[in-house]
Amino acid sequence: MFKKKDDAYAKVKEDEHPHLEGGGLNDSGDESLDLDEVEKKIGAVANDEMAQSTVLEGFPEFDRYGPLFPHLTNRIQCETDEQEVVAMAISYDSKAALAIVARGDEHFELQSWCLVSYKLIFKVEYNGEYLKMNLIEQNNKGDKFAVAYQDNGTFFVSVVNNKGEELDNVKITDLLALDAASKPITGFGEPMITCCFLDTENDDLFIAVYHRPTKTQYHLKYSFVLKKPLCETVVAPIEDASCTTRNFPIKTFYSPVLGQCLTFYRQGFCSSVSVDNVQTFRFEKITDKDLGNMYLLFDEALVVRSSGSVLFFKINKETHLWEQYHELKEMRGQIYFIRGNIRIQVCTDEYVYFYKICKETFEPTLENVMYNNMQCSVMMFGAKVRFGVTFKANQPNFTIYSRKYGHNFKVPVDTADHEGAIGASLKSLKRYVVAHGITLTVYDEHTFKNADRHTARKL
Repeated sequence: MFKKKDDAYAKVKEDEHPHLEGGGLNDSGDESLDLDEVEKKIGAVANDEMAQSTVLEGFPEFDRYGPLFPHLTNRIQCETDEQEVVAMAISYDSKAALAIVARGDEHFELQSWCLVSYKLIFKVEYNGEYLKMNLIEQNNKGDKFAVAYQDNGTFFVSVVNNKGEELDNVKITDLLALDAASKPITGFGEPMITCCFLDTENDDLFIAVYHRPTKTQYHLKYSFVLKKPLCETVVAPIEDASCTTRNFPIKTFYSPVLGQCLTFYRQGFCSSVSVDNVQTFRFEKITDKDLGNMYLLFDEALVVRSSGSVLFFKINKETHLWEQYHELKEMRGQIYFIRGNIRIQVCTDEYVYFYKICKETFEPTLENVMYNNMQCSVMMFGAKVRFGVTFKANQPNFTIYSRKYGHNFKVPVDTADHEGAIGASLKSLKRYVVAHGITLTVYDEHTFKNADRHTARKL
């Protein structure tokens, strides 16, 4: 364990956050990143002062590595050509960071950046009168991406491969014979259309469109390979009286476990559509609270940001209805989760919280807390946890992080021959014991020295 003797970032008492650590992604890093503003805000000390104040407790052999700990990551700031970052994602194969960036309401781009070289791989441009797009969907391999968007009431879905080739750009409004009355709501980035990839040979899409004036969802399956619908369009009105014209879909998920496509709405509604038969669907109001940024955990549980809290939902096995089973109160921040990981991050203005999710109960357990020294609004890690990305919404850049050193910081603590020895941990005593032949030795687990400071007794 290492710590700083004089922590310049100490804003919270340790008893308030017992998991708080001084390490992680801090203010030092690659010279290409301008951290002047960040240092002013958090009162950071210079890198050499950090190195001098970092000590490794319990094992003096590690002391000489102290200067390395403030510099554990490579980082590079990627400029998005003076366009504001709207949303980002890391590809499932951990090869690229994808960003939706915008210059006003008339010009959007889908950009892909290499996580190894930090170079721009491709960009796809979208131009229109009043554009809205805020989600990047990807197939299971992470080599095809879909963006559902609208232009002043006209709906589209664009499909792009990992080389930047646009495989299809279908005008959903014409496909569904819709009018252009379902326009965006001022102050919200949602385009009133969502989509997700299905687990099929051709990576077919499920598309859901919401017509605000009539409070109706239109959904269908679509093949961008064949460039045609795979079923008849289903017209599904929301008949609940609490649904207003200011309701809209947030995100659609495909759950192979449930065999359904799930579309969640701002005003707490959920649309469950059978993948095998899209004519079979159900609307359900899962909460009276407003819903925002969300992810589907392990294809079965929903984690979603609401006003001042983070909510967790799962399906009751008896009623087959969604129910809330956990709440992180007074938690204001952006959530991030990626398939293949077992943790979620909640990024607030001051701290980043790391929660480990139990795959059986879906209960979150606070595992770690770190200071948000990056002043980011979202922190993301890829499925392979090799790269990290942070960005602040509406800023014209983002930062890629990677591990600087490949090491495990091992040093020898005993050069004796222990072939045939066995050991056991004495957790309550903070000791461990090693039995070798007729000799039994007890060690302190912190210093790795003989706990009784004398030669082990023979039995």
